[in-house]
Amino acid sequence: MELLHLIKNGNGSLKNEYVNREGWLKIADSHYFGQMSLVRSYAQKALSPGEFAQLGWPPFFPGTTKDYREIPSRIFDEQGEVKAEIREKEGYVRYAEMYTNGNMGTAHGQISSYFDVDFIIYQLQWGNQFSGSTTEFTEYEAKLFTKRGNLRKRYMGKRGYLRFTRDVQAGSMATVYMRVTTLLDTDTFQRLGWGNQQ
Repeated sequence: MELLHLIKNGNGSLKNEYVNREGWLKIADSHYFGQMSLVRSYAQKALSPGEFAQLGWPPFFPGTTKDYREIPSRIFDEQGEVKAEIREKEGYVRYAEMYTNGNMGTAHGQISSYFDVDFIIYQLQWGNQFSGSTTEFTEYEAKLFTKRGNLRKRYMGKRGYLRFTRDVQAGSMATVYMRVTTLLDTDTFQRLGWGNQQ
């Protein structure tokens, strides 16, 4: 396999130039058109679990090397502070619209690969990953809340859960449940009264 010849020395050991974060970026740039997930997938198939672990590559990154290198400038201002426009749910939506074609799962995946979970929770305040588009996120939010910011009574309780699933035409109650739990904070979700996942 081509990757094995690239990544291993003649004696079977891993080449130092492809170890750790910079090594992953280098091999993706030089041989895989910057596609980080592609080279990671090939490496996982070609190497034993122990060898792959020795590479020391960060978690899966859904994007290109260009995306990866741009993460700091996307998130931090010139003073090294998190940009105000990228914070909280609105910032999460904005990041997805600006950098991942509206895919909120990809947006969250990029940041959670680059930083640790605490950064997402405490610095960005994005909450959990929303598995959908920014259009769906906005639709869910608009349907759940009145213009005054109150939960719509028609969507409260078990019947409200069924009605909401039908109204957003998601088909899967499990998908709707997962998305709404990531959209709302814990207290608001409890007030919604949907109970446990169906």
